[in-house]
Amino acid sequence: MTSRTKRWIWIPLLVGVLAVSALAVQRSVVVRTQWKVLPYQTLQLSDAEHGGGERAFRFPDPTPLDEARGYIEAEHAVRLHVVSNTAWTIQARLASDATPTDSGVLVRRRGSEYVELTHQPRVLAQGDNGVFEISVDYRLLADSEGAFHPEPEISVVFTMMSN
Repeated sequence: MTSRTKRWIWIPLLVGVLAVSALAVQRSVVVRTQWKVLPYQTLQLSDAEHGGGERAFRFPDPTPLDEARGYIEAEHAVRLHVVSNTAWTIQARLASDATPTDSGVLVRRRGSEYVELTHQPRVLAQGDNGVFEISVDYRLLADSEGAFHPEPEISVVFTMMSN
């Protein structure tokens, strides 16, 4: 077989391969995959023996220093573990109507200002997505006569919601 004959065999073969390739390219399919990630949040109390966001706390007996300054302070009373893939807000409120609104109980996220704890939810902390450990402090104020609430136990409800 001469080289000229070989060319006549290879050229139609090459044209056929190119034609099939072009046809295959025209019939290719583009697939688009799309998914939606739903919001996910968990709020766990460090001393949680059971589920739920309500926690009872008993203030210690007042020391002479507490009586002199007019309040009992419980630092790191509760630790909250937050996991969220969205922006979040944590609120705190007194759990029952048994605790008077003017009980003199204050709450704060460690490092922020104290706010009065009432039966209405109060914003305790806010954040963006991620994993967070939040330390919560309580303060019990003495009344105008220097005495502390007769029942120094409180029940606090913590709730978490998406912003």
